[in-house]
Amino acid sequence: MIDLLKGESSILREISFEEHKKIELDILINFAEFCEKHSLNYFLAYGTLIGAVRHKRFIPWDDDIDVQMPRPDYEKFVKIYNSEKDCRYYHFIDPADEDAVHTMGKIVDKRTVKKEPGVKYHKSDSHGVDIDIFPIDGQPEDEKEYRRFYLKKEFMFKMYSFAVEDFSKRTIPQKLRGVLFYIIASQNGKNHYLEKAIKINEKYSFYQSKYVGSIIAKCNTIRDRVRVECYESYQLSEFEGYEFRIPVGYDEVLTKLYGEYMKLPPAEERITHHSNKVYWK
Repeated sequence: MIDLLKGESSILREISFEEHKKIELDILINFAEFCEKHSLNYFLAYGTLIGAVRHKRFIPWDDDIDVQMPRPDYEKFVKIYNSEKDCRYYHFIDPADEDAVHTMGKIVDKRTVKKEPGVKYHKSDSHGVDIDIFPIDGQPEDEKEYRRFYLKKEFMFKMYSFAVEDFSKRTIPQKLRGVLFYIIASQNGKNHYLEKAIKINEKYSFYQSKYVGSIIAKCNTIRDRVRVECYESYQLSEFEGYEFRIPVGYDEVLTKLYGEYMKLPPAEERITHHSNKVYWK
């Protein structure tokens, strides 16, 4: 499949920006219906949450969908989605799966193919247009302890990323800076670091913690920390003509992450931050 993409791009039709968003929206609809059917909690998250609150649709220059689930609901979802889902061409990829290359879960449309710079897929045909699913974990209450918690998890997920990275795509200076981490991570394997991160999580129950957040990926920040009350219930919000769940404390969540989130960024920053290419198989 990769050879076809490199050699004759006309064999596979590239998916346009608007098509890409439509496919993701369809995945989100299927995901939300599945969660409702199985009484699983979920919430729109990050840029998708801003899109729902500020635009009632995608942020106009954005092209991805993020959702969050409390850890207990996420673990139930992981166990049942691929065996009980109602759509034959959607597939959930867990970070522990052989073909996973990201630290967050993903639902992928198997009719599509994705090319990501710097990412080496174990199975080239298993990744395509997707939505990201972030579990929400409990966190320590003490601020100093939280900082140590964050740095430990950040390190584990950076090493996971080194273990799956296509190191040949790095520049020479980047290789020199990261070669030792790459060698160590490659020897240990990604799941070594994933298991260590899970052990850190197990100390803090979502429902028994005062603070919660998603610290599982390079895109998460130390600001991803809010009161658990923000996620104790939900309200419905319009997104692309449909209604989806958002956390009842969405204002606190978004303010903590982005500051004045209702204010549009400068024109020069209104661009997508992804360089992926996606194709129909």
